[in-house]
Formats: sequence, structure tokens, C-alpha cells
Amino acid sequence: MTYIKLDKIRTIEELRKYKENWDQILESNQNTNPFIEFEWIVHWWLHLGKDKNIEILVVEDNDKWIGFFPFQFTNKWNSTLVEFVARDEADYMDVIVYDKDKKAAIPFILNYLITSIPNVVFNLHGLLSSSKTTTNIMGYLKSRDYPTTIFSSVTPYIHIESIDLNDYMKPRKKLHGLNRREKRIQLIGDLTTASVDPSDMETVFSLHDKHWKQKLDTSKFKNQAHKDFYHALLSVKDRPIEVKVDALFLNDQMIAFTYGFMCRGRYVSFIIGHDDDYNLYSPGRILMNKLIEHSRKHGIKIFDLSVGDDPYKLDWNTGLDTVNNILFSSNEWPAKLLVQLIKSRGYVRTVLNKNHNMVLFKRQILGRTSHLLRHVKDMNWLKSLTNLRGFLFSNKSLDVYHQCKGNSAIGDFQLMTHEEIMKEEKEFHHVNKKFYSGFLPYRAADASIFWVNARAIRLDEVDYLQTLPKQSFFVNEWQVHQLPEICSFLRHEHQVRDIYISTTKRDESLTKHLSYLGFTKVNCISKISMFNKAITSITSRSS
Repeated sequence: MTYIKLDKIRTIEELRKYKENWDQILESNQNTNPFIEFEWIVHWWLHLGKDKNIEILVVEDNDKWIGFFPFQFTNKWNSTLVEFVARDEADYMDVIVYDKDKKAAIPFILNYLITSIPNVVFNLHGLLSSSKTTTNIMGYLKSRDYPTTIFSSVTPYIHIESIDLNDYMKPRKKLHGLNRREKRIQLIGDLTTASVDPSDMETVFSLHDKHWKQKLDTSKFKNQAHKDFYHALLSVKDRPIEVKVDALFLNDQMIAFTYGFMCRGRYVSFIIGHDDDYNLYSPGRILMNKLIEHSRKHGIKIFDLSVGDDPYKLDWNTGLDTVNNILFSSNEWPAKLLVQLIKSRGYVRTVLNKNHNMVLFKRQILGRTSHLLRHVKDMNWLKSLTNLRGFLFSNKSLDVYHQCKGNSAIGDFQLMTHEEIMKEEKEFHHVNKKFYSGFLPYRAADASIFWVNARAIRLDEVDYLQTLPKQSFFVNEWQVHQLPEICSFLRHEHQVRDIYISTTKRDESLTKHLSYLGFTKVNCISKISMFNKAITSITSRSS
């Protein structure tokens, strides 16, 4: 092969001239990587790449453009760092070269850069092990004995064409009680899935911000420039790339979403988010379940769960690929020094990411602390500090009382629906947790609310759960002046015999009042916790 021309693209305007050639190469290769499609690269450059030193190298052979190498160059420590574009945004990256020409084109470009740039370091991310590009780069490095460091992560996927969806879905619907969670959330409202209109992307962004605001970790929608980029991609109508945003709605309220890309039969699940107020129902898993279940209807052959060994991905996958970051350099000492620095950071990052407890500590503890410090002037900072302290260490105790008979003063209380109470209560997470745990809310004439559970005494504060016998109710969050009327109301309306309550207060006046109403103390439950590890003890008593 004789290369008669090597050109360089440095502006978006220059790149647009090559759109037809770029598209022809990817169509010939039947590319399924959305992040190297022409429109994705152009939009990234427009929104996020303007301040970067981008050069797309173009290779011509016999009057035919055969390849594009999308690089960005950075000067560091007297060296030149060569990376693929979109390092922080694209999960996968590659060169845009005809498959039949990669064996010659890749060594040609690497030789050109190494010989023309002193102290050059290559830090190439997003290369799949299944890609011919990875094979050719590694072959080049091995033939020249270049020291190479590779950081790898798994990329789980589902090969839709090779499975019977019914057989595949049946056991996975039961994982983590997903069927039960979906049934429970359907009890409180109408659950639907739908595609998200571009005009509703602000709702997606708001949901995402709410989920990440107290976490210290990476986030694709991290600032307005990134939001503008991902919003703009929705306008791309130039197939084969297509942006798909789907959401799960409860009574027309979005509670989970996925933002993904379709490219020639491959769907990449790129960003997933949900409303933390509905955590217990696992809305993200429910939505993912429905997308996989209907994947064939949308022409999906490979359902790519994206980079990472998150537990939910390994619950769903049928196969694994590997995505690689390949690090190497020329032989000058400044370049080797930069390689060592990048390598050290990479090793630390790899160790931390593989330690799930460390990831949780970073996201939750450090994230909450950082959020608290950033919002120290807010009105609720004291509450945030209390919550954080409780996460680090807490000592709680509750007393359980039992009443087998009461007076005849019947109160006037109204059973509330989930929709009604969500309009009145500000703590949505608390309300959803109550419904999930089997509680039902009742409202008094003075607008106060108490909760009733007919199945169990459930005290999440101290990790206590006791199944109730028949004709028994557990009452929670009651007002002491309403307690006689509440008990009589429940006995009258539901033919209840035994009523249980709990309290954290242990003053003498309350004890005497409860005794006067016919309550006896049956249990004292204590819980000591540190860094989310807890010990619960139960002491049976009577008074």
C-alpha cells in the first residue's frame, strides 16, 4: 500500500467536507459503536470540544480516503499527550478506517506520530477487545517491543438474537424481588413506560440532578454544557445513530429514565437515573426489565449494558466484552515520566473502583459531607449534619405497647390514597417507604395523619419486624390525644382485637397515660449502628 497523502482536520467546517467518506467507511464496516458516528463526533466538538486541541488525521491511498483518526493533543510535562477525542464522554472509541485497511493504516499513523512528535505519550481509551483496531495496535506494539500498560473494564451485554426472551426474562423478573416490587408500586398508582419527548428533557435533567446532588462521583449530565450536548443529540435524525430516551411514569410522574443510543442493531444503555424517593421499588430495574422485554420490537440485536461490573448488569448479561485503555510512549525520559504518572493514577483508580465498599463510601459519605459544606448557609444544613452523624453512628431504642381492649369513643378518620397524601406531605421518600412496607394512612379532622399496618409490627429505625396475628393492627405516628379514638375507630371499622403501638418516649407521664388506656409494654428494641453496620437487641418486658 502506498500512502500518497496525509491530511489534518482542525475545524468542524473542515470535518463536514468529509461526512460522506466517514459515513461510507462505517457503513462498510457495519459499525455498531455510536460514539464514532459522524454526527456524534460533530455535536461533541461543537458543545464540549472547542477548547481542546483537536486534530483528526486523514489517510488517503490511491486517491481514496480510507481512514480518520480522531485525536486530541495536550502538552504536559514537556511531553505531548495523544488521546482519542471525547475521553470523558464516550464509553467506547475507535478509529474510522476500513477494516481491510487497518493492518496497514494503524502502524502508518503511529509511526508518523512517534517520529514527528518528540516525547509523545499515547493514552487511548474505549478500545473494545473485540475490535480489530485493538488487535492491530497490540500487534504493532509487540512487534516493536514498546512497554505497554492496559487498564481494562468489563462491558456486559445481552445477545438478544441468541436467547428465548420468555425463558430469559422469567427468572430475572424474580431477582431482588422485582416482581413483588412492581406489584407493590402498582398498588399506589398507574405505572406506564413511554418515550421521552425532547421538550421534556428538563424533567430528565432535574431527576438526574436530584439523584446525584449528594453523591461524589462522575455524572454525564454534570453541567449545563453537557446537558446542552445530550439534548442536542436528540435532534439527530441521520441514521444509523438514534438517541432513545425512555421513562417510567407513576400517575404521569417520571420516576426513572434511560438515555441510550441505537446503532445498527446495537443499543447502548448510556445513562440511567431514578427518583430516590422511590428507591425501595427499584424503578430503574423495573424500567430496564421492560426495555429488555420489548427489545426485539425495536430491532435490538445486542443490548449493551455499558462499561462496569455493577451488580444489576451482571444480573442481566449473557456475554462479556472488555474495554481497554492502552498506554504507551516513545522512548524519551520525559515521555516515560508522564507514563508513570498516568499509570499510578490509573492503578489507584482501578483499585478504588473494584472495591464496592470504597465506591459507596466515596459516593455516600464523602458525597454527603461535600454537599453539606457546599450548602452550609442553607436553612436545612443542621438537619443534613444530623443525618450524616446518624449515618456514622447512632443509638436508637423503641418500646412496643399492646392493647387488647379500649373505650368506646369512636373518632372520625379518613383513609387516604397515595396520590392524596403525596399532595400534602413534603417527605416523599418517607411516604413511599410507608406504602412499600404495607402501611395505610388515615387523616383526622385536624389534618394530622397516622399509619396502620395489618400485617406486621415494622420498625425500620431499629430493624425490627414481627408478623401480626389475625385481628391485629400496628399503629404508627399517632398523636397521644387521639389514641383512644384511633383504637376504637379501628375496632369498629375493622373488627380488630389487638392493637400495637411504639414510642421512643419514656417519661413517666406517658407511661401512666398508656397504662390508663389499657396498654402494656411488651418489648424494648435497641439498635446501635456505625457506618451502616448495626446490632439490634430485643428485651421482652411488661409493666
